Amino acid sequence: MEVLKRILGIVSIIISVILIIACLAGVFFSWSINTPITNAITGVLTGFERVLTVADNSIERVNTKLFEAQTNIDTIEENVETAGEMLSENSIVYEVLDRTVGDELFPKIAAASDTVIAIRDSVISFNEILESLNDIPFVDVPTLTEELDSAAESMAAVQSDAEEFRTELYAIKEEAISKPVAAITDRTTRISDELEATQQNLSNTQANINENIDSISSIKARVAGVIDLTSAALSFVFLWLAFGQVSLIVLAWNSLKAPKKSGTADDIVSSTDEEEQLR
Repeated sequence: MEVLKRILGIVSIIISVILIIACLAGVFFSWSINTPITNAITGVLTGFERVLTVADNSIERVNTKLFEAQTNIDTIEENVETAGEMLSENSIVYEVLDRTVGDELFPKIAAASDTVIAIRDSVISFNEILESLNDIPFVDVPTLTEELDSAAESMAAVQSDAEEFRTELYAIKEEAISKPVAAITDRTTRISDELEATQQNLSNTQANINENIDSISSIKARVAGVIDLTSAALSFVFLWLAFGQVSLIVLAWNSLKAPKKSGTADDIVSSTDEEEQLR
């Protein structure tokens, strides 16, 4: 029985030593991977910021195109009001209108529409990342696709109206449509409303983009501290486990060093009998 106890004590010491080494290795690795993980996460977040910044700059370019398109619309309406119902007979005014719509208004609207669609398509996959970030406790970032979908739909409607506008101008000239002023201003009013709706959607998108950039910057600023705190917590756990194993080693060692117990009761009785016989 005593031999078995000694064997168990030695095995316990060996296992505890192995666990102590494992705990110390855990402390080492928890700090050795600290910096690489911090750099990796920071790099990913920086990439997110670049995507958002590119989208924000693209929206600025779209807004510039839309502003110029609205200026063209205002010019068209002024020329139409000036020409009045004799528009179809005034070749100079008609040529100005046709050139303004075909060479200035339509290309700007088409370019703005293509850019909005490209922004939306590039943000769709990124929007899934934003939704994933919202799963992190205490993180709440706005998503982007809803406003961009609305903006893309508005731009498609504007482009369709611009194409129909060009057809109407041709019909006004060739077929001498009655009341051309009302026909043109109805179209320009609809285009202006759609441009305004698009600009409002893009403005909301830009606000969300800027909020996301601020949120990502805030997350980046906290990443290093959170990872350091995680490494410190893991180190504490590993050291606490190692201390527990040291305590077990001490107990096992003291058990091995303890003196052997005295003989059994039968041995004591036998010794007493021998003493009596000698007497």
